[in-house]
Amino acid sequence: VPDKALRILIIDDVDDWQLRIKLYAQLLGYDSEPADSYENALALLSEAKRQQKPFSIAVIDMKFKTGMVETAVGTDILEYIKSEYPYIACIMVTGSTDVDPLDLRDFYNLDSYI
Repeated sequence: VPDKALRILIIDDVDDWQLRIKLYAQLLGYDSEPADSYENALALLSEAKRQQKPFSIAVIDMKFKTGMVETAVGTDILEYIKSEYPYIACIMVTGSTDVDPLDLRDFYNLDSYI
């Protein structure tokens, strides 16, 4: 039986991906919360800390769209989580082929990459 206290923060601006990851986590018996922006992610992290219900894992999209402009803020969120919440395992997700996962792992202390 999985540890029900395990909580997953899903940081992705694509609703379909958020839902897919949330449903998969649910199938495994874990709780998850979606965040569609850097600001929402920060608010959820802060609230989880305040309620003493920390996240164990953060699944982070590499790139976000703001209107029609794509901005790579996944690494910004990753850096923030690793500095403020080092106990959270971070998994970076992207469909981009221009990113070297080994560079991410080494430079940002990334835990895993999809």
